[in-house]
Amino acid sequence: MEIIADLHTHTIASTHAYSTVTENAAAAERQNLAVMGLADHSFKTSDSPHIYYFMNLYRIPRKIGNVTILRGVEANIDIKGNLDMDEFPKVFDSLDYAIASMHASTMEIGHTEEEYTAAWLKTIENPRVDILGHMGDPRYPFDIDTVIKAAAKAGKIVEINNSSPETRKGSQPLCLKIIETCKKYGVHITLSSDAHFWSMVGKFDWAMSVVEKTRYPKELVINSSVDNLEAYFNTRPNKKKISF
Repeated sequence: MEIIADLHTHTIASTHAYSTVTENAAAAERQNLAVMGLADHSFKTSDSPHIYYFMNLYRIPRKIGNVTILRGVEANIDIKGNLDMDEFPKVFDSLDYAIASMHASTMEIGHTEEEYTAAWLKTIENPRVDILGHMGDPRYPFDIDTVIKAAAKAGKIVEINNSSPETRKGSQPLCLKIIETCKKYGVHITLSSDAHFWSMVGKFDWAMSVVEKTRYPKELVINSSVDNLEAYFNTRPNKKKISF
């Protein structure tokens, strides 16, 4: 299966990442990607850019070289299932897409499975959320069947994050269970690098191995073709159309 887009990349705007937009886009082109998404951390993460960064993302050209650039955010979920970016609805609405993830700076460790499950369910109800990010983090256990079933009903995308085995230790068996449950309910997924340096952009080796192991249907992998991306991004209610 070919992957033509990487929707989860970070730039130096997230200060624990080390490459520019231009460097990442050049790397994406070398990897033969058609699309690259900018998903820097939203403002309540300790390393995040100011909200002005997201207000001004329209300044970044839609095309860099032969790569279409999508302007997004990785928003932070709190224990109530709220997103920090909801505090700036006009800015949030101006972006092409949003990943919602749990991070230690905004999501406390040590809550119950029921609380984390409720947080995911509330997040899934948020119409501004497109992608549920790196869900296999073992620090935040949740009822996988309940949450993935809700994601299927709401039409949310589940991310298979290539960096999880390295950065979220113990996540591999949970990720496998999540993707198997996604297949059970027919959930759309995306493979992402979660790149924090240009050489990671377009790297999906581990994520691809999981997809192949589970024989995940290509038509449910939104970044397996430009047609699949368009089918998702350009059929969302109240969202602007994107030319790929």
